[in-house]
Amino acid sequence: MARRSLELYQRITRDRALSGSAIWRGSAMDLARDLGSRVMWHPLTGQVCLLIDRGTARTPVFGPYIKLPEGSYRAEFKLWIEPGLVKDRRLGSVDVFSMKFGTLGDRAFGTADFVAGPGSVLDIYFTVNGSLAEDYEFRLHTSGWAIIYLREIVVSRWLPRGLPQGTPVEIG
Repeated sequence: MARRSLELYQRITRDRALSGSAIWRGSAMDLARDLGSRVMWHPLTGQVCLLIDRGTARTPVFGPYIKLPEGSYRAEFKLWIEPGLVKDRRLGSVDVFSMKFGTLGDRAFGTADFVAGPGSVLDIYFTVNGSLAEDYEFRLHTSGWAIIYLREIVVSRWLPRGLPQGTPVEIG
């Protein structure tokens, strides 16, 4: 049973690595941002991040206003928060938005999303249907309650080519 599970896992991860290339990837230097955000080195991520400071509720990250072909997608928002937050509180949200079609997907996040540590990847799965829009953007909204570090936003096709599809099969 363990060998069959391992073989399945290896095949899925190999196929995903071969087919899961990003359609768009935005790091701290690439992202459209408000004036209150700063680019800085974050030792926990080992990379440059965008620091979104405490303060007022706002939308500090937006854009890039791109065209996406018809299909299904996954947007990954890679975030860290300041250490030591213990109160269960909403910290913000992320969304995929088009002025032409509105919100295609959104997700609120709070301290509960960071119980395993200060970092988390927030996923939004969304579909573009025959779109002529050229204004898709990936936004981060903050409540202003905590310092948030955004490492990058990655948009890729979903389901990735090569990922097994069909009826699940019991292996154990």
